[in-house]
This record gives sequence, C-alpha cells and structure tokens, in this order.
Amino acid sequence: MRLLDARTLELKTFVDNIPPYAILSHCWTDDEVVFSDLADLEQASKKTGFAKIVKTCELAIGDELDFAWIDTCCIDKSSSTELSEAINSMFAWYRNSQQCYAYLADVELEVAITEIGRKRIRGTTFAQSKWFRRAWTLQELLAPSNSWTSRDEGMKFYSRDWQLLGSKATIGGQISEITGIPVEYLEGQSLESASISMRMSWAADRQATRSEDIAYSLLGIFDVNMPLLYGEGRTKAFRRLQEEIMKISEDETLFAWETVWPIELLTAGVLATRPDDFQSTRDLIPFASDDPVPPHIITHRGLRIWQTLFHNHQLDKYGREMLRSLQQLPGMSWSGHDIIWGILRCHVVHDFQHFIIVPLRYLSADVYLRDHGTSVSLIPFGCVPPSAFTREIYIRNTRASAIQKSVRRRWGFLIRNPLEDIEIRQCYPKDAWNKKDNILQSKDNETGTSSWHASLELNFSLTTKTGHPANYMMFLSIGCKYDNTVKKPQPWCHINDAVWPQGTKKLEAYHAIASSLSPRNEVRRFRAGELIRTNLSLKVSITPTKILSQDMFVVDFHHAEVQQHYTTAALDSQAQLLPHPASDSSPPMYGVFRS
Repeated sequence: MRLLDARTLELKTFVDNIPPYAILSHCWTDDEVVFSDLADLEQASKKTGFAKIVKTCELAIGDELDFAWIDTCCIDKSSSTELSEAINSMFAWYRNSQQCYAYLADVELEVAITEIGRKRIRGTTFAQSKWFRRAWTLQELLAPSNSWTSRDEGMKFYSRDWQLLGSKATIGGQISEITGIPVEYLEGQSLESASISMRMSWAADRQATRSEDIAYSLLGIFDVNMPLLYGEGRTKAFRRLQEEIMKISEDETLFAWETVWPIELLTAGVLATRPDDFQSTRDLIPFASDDPVPPHIITHRGLRIWQTLFHNHQLDKYGREMLRSLQQLPGMSWSGHDIIWGILRCHVVHDFQHFIIVPLRYLSADVYLRDHGTSVSLIPFGCVPPSAFTREIYIRNTRASAIQKSVRRRWGFLIRNPLEDIEIRQCYPKDAWNKKDNILQSKDNETGTSSWHASLELNFSLTTKTGHPANYMMFLSIGCKYDNTVKKPQPWCHINDAVWPQGTKKLEAYHAIASSLSPRNEVRRFRAGELIRTNLSLKVSITPTKILSQDMFVVDFHHAEVQQHYTTAALDSQAQLLPHPASDSSPPMYGVFRS
C-alpha cells in the first residue's frame, strides 16, 4: 500500500506494519494529480486537483496523522496488476483508515443560528450532490468507522470550500434519507446482516465512468474478490459478481430482482444485469430455516436449484385474486397461460404471511427461463396449490441467442412434407414463416404465446378452358388455441375450398376471418370457377411432436391427381378430388380436425 507523506507529499510503500493514515473520498474531475505527476511537484501544483491533495494532508496533520491515501495519486493505474489489487483491497483500506474525509465539491454550507446552535446544510444542494450518485462512493460511505472520540467524530463531510458539514454520527439521518441505507449500517452494523437484495438496492441509480466499475465497486460490500476484465462490459461484470456472491451465500433474495429497463425479449437468464434491477427488493430478507437448504450453484446449464414450483393454471380463482406484484402495482397480469411460479426462500421483512415467487417459462425437461412479462410477486401461504411440487431444476443464465430461438420454436408448425407442385408463395403475417427451416412460428412465441395463427397462399398450375396452363392460388390457415382442459395449445387448420387466378384475392382478408371459421383439414371438391381441370385434392395432417426437445406440431400435405375432365359439364359439376390413400407411414390425423 502506498501512502502519501502528509508533510512532504512523498509517496512511501508499506507491506506490513502500515501506519495510521487518513483517506479521501471524492468525485474525480478532469484535472486530477495522478501517480506519475508526483515525480515533479512543481508541475503537479499547476493542476486543479493539487489543492485537494494539499487540503487532505493539512486535515490529516490536524488529526495527528502523518500519512494520507488518495486514489488519484496513490495507485499506478498504468499497471493493470496494481489496479486490480487496489480495487480488490479498497474496501479494507477505507475500513482500516483512522480518518475519512468526504469532499463534496458541489455542496455549499449555510450557517443558521438555531435554538440548538447547529449548522444547517442547504438540503437541496447536499441531497443532490454528485457524490451520492457515484458507484465508488457507496463503499467509501459504508467502510469507514463511525466511532468517535473526544478527538474526532469518525467520517467527516466537507463542502466545496472545505467547511465541515458534519460527520456520519451527526448527519447520519439525513444521509440515510438520501441513500436509502438504514442508519444502523451507517453506524457500523455488519453489512453481512443486510440481505443481498438490500445491499444491491443501495447501488441502484449510481453511475461510473467505466461501465464495469458498477460491479467492481461492490466487491468489498459483498466481501468477494474477482479479477478485473475491463472491456467485458457492465452486464458480464455484474453477472460475474453475482456468481462470486453465490459461492459464499445461500441468500435467495439475489434471484428476486426485476428489470426496470425496456428489454427486447421477455425471457432471460436467472441473474440481474445491473443493481437497478433490485430497486423494489430492498425490504427482502432470507428465511432463517431450521431445515437443511440444498446448495445452489451456477453450471453450464444455468442455476441448479431446488425449488418448489406450481403452474399458474393450478391457482383457483381466490388464489389468482390474492396474487399481487412485489412492486405493489395496481392490478396483476401475466404474459401467458403457461407461467410456472418458483417459490424463493425469502420474504418481506415483518411479513410472515406471504411467499416471494418468481415467474418462469418452461424450456425443456428440467430447464426454465425467467419471464420478464410477469412481475415477481407475493402469494399468501394458504393460496399455494396442494399440487405444488419440489424438484431440482436449472434456470438458464444464457448469453446465447440459440436458446431464444429454441423458445420461439415452441408450439410452432414444422412443414415436413411440402408438395413439389404446390408452392408456398406468401405468408401472413410475413415474419411467421421461416422459409429456411420450413417452420411457421409466432413472432411472440418467446413470451409463451400459445394461441395464434398464420395463413398461407399456395400457388400451383392448372389448365383453363382454352387448354393453356395458368397460375392459380388457394388459401389455408394453420394455428393453435390454448385448451384449458388439457392445459396446452391444440392445433387447428382451415382450408378454403375455392381456387382463384393468382393475384386476384388478398391473403390478409382471409387471415382476418380464418380463426372464426370451423376447422377443415381436407377438401375433396374445390369451387373452381373458370377452371376445366382440377385434378387436386388437399389434406393437412398435423401431429404434436417433440422436435429437438421442443413441443411443436408437424404438418404434412397430401394430394392426388385424378382423371382429366375436358367437358363443360365437368366445370358445372366441379372436379371430384380424392385424398391420397393412407399408409402406415402417414402421420396420424390430430383428432381436433375430424368432422
């Protein structure tokens, strides 16, 4: 540890037997004195930040301390090794200091004579100080001792012109209101007695110049260490921090986060992406359980955890009415029928009547995803369904888009047997058709949508009255509807029994009414208009199947050509259309389409 000699401004290195020292907490400016500047004090004195160093040393001497530590100049930041060691040690350095000075350069002091003769801080300026919004100053507030003697009053706060604003002992109540940190933790109560989510909530809305520092500045608060990887980004750094916390803590408030930022997908991993996700969880505490708690751990499949689960549809009417969001938002809604709730081993402080439950989406086998379309919620003990079950599951902490693609396939339609002489010319909605994979899928399937449909225009060639081939089209719609009886989507199909010259009808118009039409999976006689040859039959078979461990529907088209008709009478009576004979290899017809 390097310390600054308060009288000579010379840097000295100590390995053991570190002498008593003062330490500075402040916000960096653009013209700070850095490690290399101290080699030439004359040049260093020309920088704006030099006055800050001088004043810190004067205060240290006044408090009978010979040394001071200031982060701007006591760390050689050109050395990544030294920087990493310093950041991992910084909480301890602040905790072990004899005196900490917090310099709030944007705060002014107004002295008011009151009946108790105390100084009054201009509240709006003090509360809005940049110092309370910086990531690094959180640990600098929590780490220093709050004890005081006749000589000092613990951590001291100074205004722009270095006027004493007060100490943590004298203005702790006001600091607590500004930061949301309970006074007892400002007074020195062990941070280990605060839940993970509470400590995370203290860091919400704080900012750092480098995004990774949002995570790195919390290492000491959670008493963990990890290597610094500048360039990895805020999300990866914050996830690594949470993984380190899990190694030393069983506190499941870590999993009760809820994002407050717009996100592209409504499903995501088990870990939060920033401290702001814990804003509504500051009052959560873990169970003090007499029962053994199975350990949870991050694996390549995600978080492995024993959890009590129940399906949303298992709740009775009263249970659904009693469900409410942790954020106490008006009303309660969920993003789909297939939400699965997981009970966390934590509760709201002073509330011994509700469980904390997190919404999950089933992915495959024993793997789940967090659902962002539904709030983390509270449920009364008595409303948990008797059918709730406890098992070991994995909750994905994926960073790979491939998993999301797998979720989008769920309840999609794989067209396994497209016909050679019939072309799928267009689909409505356009983005429902994945031509490369031959899959119809809902755009919003990743949210668990289980009732949807898409319509197809099929193009083919037929012979007109004049004997010339021409292009024609027919429409059909395929979709699924959620069935409350079996608690899963059931497929349906409707084939329009008319054909038209290509381009004469609008697929969108048919799509708008298709879901209200009775299912029809087979047409034996088409209304053909001007056609003189309709040697087609069309039958759609749909089979529920697991494709690569994902619930999907397999679609097969069948048709058979029959004898040609060249008479006008054939036009009037319409051509007879026959289905292709069934074989053992033909996929079974799904019962919902039988008429």
